[in-house]
Amino acid sequence: MVPPNPPMQSALKEWGRERVVERHDRLEEMIGDTKFVIADRPTLADGVLIGVARWLDFHGVAGKNRWPKLAALRERIEADPAAIYATALESGERGPKSASCLGHVELADVIERFGS
Repeated sequence: MVPPNPPMQSALKEWGRERVVERHDRLEEMIGDTKFVIADRPTLADGVLIGVARWLDFHGVAGKNRWPKLAALRERIEADPAAIYATALESGERGPKSASCLGHVELADVIERFGS
């Protein structure tokens, strides 16, 4: 294993922070008048957006309020039952029952059954 390179790690972190801010600036400009990203109901685009928008939390580069339209959109998406369910699964919880999901299958079970 290659030993850590602190100057390179620092440069990559700074580059990453700049990209997160840049992407959030672009997202803020792109948000229109619909309730969600492209419609007045959640679509796949909202699921993708919430994953990207959480980079802000992960990297801790700026507060959500810097982008008010994006912050409001995030609140609407995060309040959606499908997003609540997916977030619970991501966190290792079972989450509330979903009529759309017939059951959760652990990755280890899939690998055991179908191979790696």
